Amino acid sequence: MKHCAVLYDSEYRYAQKLVDYFNLSDRFPFEMRAISNAEELDNFCRKNNPEVVIVDEKYISDIHMADCVEIIVLSHTGTREAEGTYYIYKYQSADNIMRDIAGYLSKSDKVSAILKRKNSMRIISFYSPIRRNLATTTAIELCHILSREKKVLYINLDSFSGFKKRFGKEFIKDITDFLYYMENGKENISMLLSGIVESIDGIDILPPVSNPNELIALSAERWLSMLQRIEADTDYDYVVLDLSEVVQGLFEILDASDYVITCINDDEMCQGKLEDFEKVLVESGYEEVLNKMRRCNMTGVIGGKNIKKAIGDEINSVVQEILDEAK
Repeated sequence: MKHCAVLYDSEYRYAQKLVDYFNLSDRFPFEMRAISNAEELDNFCRKNNPEVVIVDEKYISDIHMADCVEIIVLSHTGTREAEGTYYIYKYQSADNIMRDIAGYLSKSDKVSAILKRKNSMRIISFYSPIRRNLATTTAIELCHILSREKKVLYINLDSFSGFKKRFGKEFIKDITDFLYYMENGKENISMLLSGIVESIDGIDILPPVSNPNELIALSAERWLSMLQRIEADTDYDYVVLDLSEVVQGLFEILDASDYVITCINDDEMCQGKLEDFEKVLVESGYEEVLNKMRRCNMTGVIGGKNIKKAIGDEINSVVQEILDEAK
């Protein structure tokens, strides 16, 4: 269920385009309505009790709302906070407006934007001791397939993700910002994530760190706490983790996962590394991880022309198992 929000602006074409963008996004947990006159606004608010009203600064005087409702002003001059009112620059991209609104509402005591979960969240971890095995490409393709039916969040915890080059964009905030805000009293985790997550090629990505030292400094307890909060306070069906040895508590995270997908190939050295990894799991008391492991053989995929299709064919049985288990 989505919460209710209103965008009030006499420029109806602008308002409707912005509302359409918000309503098509799974990152924003409000059903938004565009309204262009004061009478319609009053009637709608009496019947629907919206939690958030976003209004052009020229029409602030038309707003007569209860204190329990959060009011955000679209400014013609710039983003700022003054006298308890938050102003967001109107003439910027819709994605930046959404990000600004989500960031502000994540700190709001007036709005309860937490979605109630109907089903438990599943954690799918990608890890292999074998390097250069298309694990990240496979993880992203799995997200694409799952997101056709489910809501999926992808988190890359590799030393160097290469995402700036891969996706051709800079990330404003990353996973360390999310952890900082989450651990410093921000209750609206759903809105907080909305202000940090990037939707790229149809999947939600929590931007990775740019410096691996930031990963090394984070304990297993903090990662597990983060996953628990995402499960409790958002409506994601799956979190897909792309893991590396640099992550503290790697085995603990694998143990907390519902599935562990390991990309392999057939050469003798790779098989030896996999055997060593499995042996250490057993010796360390994490033999249960072996029961969660699903192997994806990349031997015929690496170097192929249609990598995306080949990966899809290879992981199809795993995807089907995951979806069947959720029914």
